[in-house]
Amino acid sequence: MSKRIQELRARLRKEISKYAGIDGEAFAEKWLVQSGWKYERVEQGIFTLSPELRKYGGKRPDFIVDPGDDSLVLIDVKYHSTGNGIYFRLADDEIGKYRRLEAFVEQQFPEVEIDVIFMVIPKEHNGKRLVWVHLAEFDAGTPAQIKDLPATEVSLLGRDDLWCDIDA
Repeated sequence: MSKRIQELRARLRKEISKYAGIDGEAFAEKWLVQSGWKYERVEQGIFTLSPELRKYGGKRPDFIVDPGDDSLVLIDVKYHSTGNGIYFRLADDEIGKYRRLEAFVEQQFPEVEIDVIFMVIPKEHNGKRLVWVHLAEFDAGTPAQIKDLPATEVSLLGRDDLWCDIDA
């Protein structure tokens, strides 16, 4: 498929949340492959959430990265609107699910340092850029709303070293 067709397809699909999620994960995996990181994709099917994590009320990450030390990085991809790269918002109940994921994995692997990190791919950049946001940043976030839901916002400004290009 030509680059121009792929770009038009991505622009049309990003408005539909199901397709935005699929495309966001594809952009993310492209970057992970290009970066050379060791990672595993986490199955996202309806019936693949482990009963233990479900009981805990946690949410699955999209990828697990092994940085090669005594830690694991749980990456969740968010292909979201960001006010043109200015902010990243998550609903408070979703933030709670990620905190429960972190607690669940820490309980399962107490000897391993766990980081939950969001790979934010701004829709405004059409899958060409990403920025990293750590779950802990929401502790100092600003109250916001997503539609009619309470949410928390973190700034994407002043983090030039955390932006990456996704090569086409």
